[in-house]
Formats: sequence, structure tokens, C-alpha cells
Amino acid sequence: MLRSNLCGCFSPAFLGLMGFLLQVGGEMAMGQPPIVHLKARDGQGRAVTLESAYLLMDVWGGTREVELSPSGNELTLVLNQHSTREWWPEAGDRLEHIYLYLRAEGYADVLSHSFQWPGASVDTQSEDSTEITFESGGRTRIGPGQEKDLEVLFRRPLARFLQLLDGQNRPVEGVDVRVLMFWASNNHCGYPAGKRLLLEGSTDARGQLEVPDGDHPYAFQFLIHYNHPLRIARPKARLLPPRIEMRLEQRLTVIRVERLEPTRVRILDSGKPASGKRFHACLANCFCGACCNRIGIVSAAGWVEFDAPFYRQHWRKAGFRDEKGYSWETDPRTWPNSPTVQFDVSESK
Repeated sequence: MLRSNLCGCFSPAFLGLMGFLLQVGGEMAMGQPPIVHLKARDGQGRAVTLESAYLLMDVWGGTREVELSPSGNELTLVLNQHSTREWWPEAGDRLEHIYLYLRAEGYADVLSHSFQWPGASVDTQSEDSTEITFESGGRTRIGPGQEKDLEVLFRRPLARFLQLLDGQNRPVEGVDVRVLMFWASNNHCGYPAGKRLLLEGSTDARGQLEVPDGDHPYAFQFLIHYNHPLRIARPKARLLPPRIEMRLEQRLTVIRVERLEPTRVRILDSGKPASGKRFHACLANCFCGACCNRIGIVSAAGWVEFDAPFYRQHWRKAGFRDEKGYSWETDPRTWPNSPTVQFDVSESK
């Protein structure tokens, strides 16, 4: 007997059976997970053997790579909503983005566009299907219980180059560049968290650096610091080292660089040298971390003796600072384009 008495109470056996039926019924209602059968081919339709495959995931401030197991030119991807919790328990259901990254020897790497993982992505609450697309070619939309084929195109790599030129179209030699396959910067500082280092090198006499080819976004970090007489003309705002993000569409991509000259600074107070004052400044392209510091001291003649060559374009808010804040400040980026500048702090009091 499942009913234990006339009061309507149920025995433990009955409750256990009902729980099992509800679980099975819920799983049947949810249906089977979507399954994608991916096949890698070249432009002539020939099979391309996959060397490796990865799922790239990110949440705010963190990333995770999961290595998959391709077989020949095929990869079966089961979009089970519980899988991501096993791969990355700390992320839970908060995944911002998921990408599929594929590599094949002798071909350009390919990265999918961001797609939603059923039950694990923050944007999937109202979605009943997932679309996986590749810039190189290949697209499918798949829903619960469906199985679909996805053909992804690979191509032979092209010779691609970055070239750094100044305002007079002269090549800029000897700039160290870090080349990244880039896919996520979801963190407080905007630093590239989801990345793979492809190359570290320096520009040659032509200002060029050959870059590994791939159908994915790039991040180029130029190892130019505050004591370097160069400035990237249009980097991603307020990041150090300066960074440019892009896809490479041309064989030759030109990056403009500004050549800088050091500035000498003399500071007076009521016409007399402000000797002994500490000169503080904040890096212009820095908003996260230790961006401000003492960088010099005023000599007996009023000249700021800097710890390193002072290139004003690298700095923003600068001046005299104590525990109460700035008693006098200026923005070096607004100074006249002159090798020497002079200020009298009494004029701003």
C-alpha cells in the first residue's frame, strides 16, 4: 500500500516514486541536448585534419580553456547544459561568452564568433536556440534535441605584416610588439584576459613585423613605456602598454607612430626657483593600478630633475602634491610644443 492512513499522508515509498517520476518527466520535457557535428574542409571541399580544438569561455574577470577531442576532420560538440558546470564550477551560469577555436597544421587558425551555451550563458534566458558562426565560413542554428552538421572552412595562411610609420611616412625600427590571438577583456582594467601569445618580435628597418595569419581578432601590444620617445597614435583608450585590437584584412597593416622629443621644465614660485619641490605626475594611458608617482624634484635653479627622460605626451595631471592633494597642477598634454617650458605657480594661486 502506498497510502499509509486515512489522513491523506503518503508513505516514503510513494514520495520516492513521485520524485523519480518528476525527475524523469522534467528531463523528458527539457529534451536531449543539441549536438553539432562539425566537419573541417578547405575551399575545394577537401577534408582538413584538425590538430586541436578548444572551447574558450569567459566571465567577468576570468577565462577558461577546455580542450576537445577532434577525430580526423570531425568534431562532435554536445551542448549539454551541465557540461560547463563540470568544466568550470566557479562560473556557474554566468558565462559571458563562449568561442570555438580550431587549429589545423598548414592552415590559418579559426575562431568562431561568440555563441550561447544552453543554460549556462547570461544571455540565454529567453533563447531556445543557439547560433554558431565562423568568420571564415560556416553557420548553424540549433535548438533542443536537434542534431546538425556544421562545415567550417579553412584556408592556407597568407603572409601578413604590421608596419609602423611616423608622421613623415618614415619606418619606425626596433619597437617590441606582442601579438595575441585575443578574445576577452571582461575585467575591471580591460586588460586582455582571454588571449594566446602568437609572437613576440621587433620591427625591422622597414618598420615591419610579420604576423602569424588567422581568422580571429588580434591584440597588438606595443611595449612602449613612459620613458620611450614614441607614442602609438590611436591605441585603445587608456591602456598600458598601448594596445590595438583588430582583424587583419590586408596583407600590410600600417600603424601610425608619433615621435616625441623630451621636454625640460622650469618651475618658479613668485619669480624664484621652487627648489626642493617634488614633481608628481600621472600616466595618460593608465586608469587601473599605480598610475601616479613622484617623477622628479626641482633643483636650486628651478629645473625639474626627472628620474627618466620626460615626454609630456605620456603624462596627464602633474604638479606639486602632498598628503592633502595637489597644491598646483597642470596637464602636460596641453603644453606648447616646445623643448622648454616654464611656470610660475604663484600665478595660479
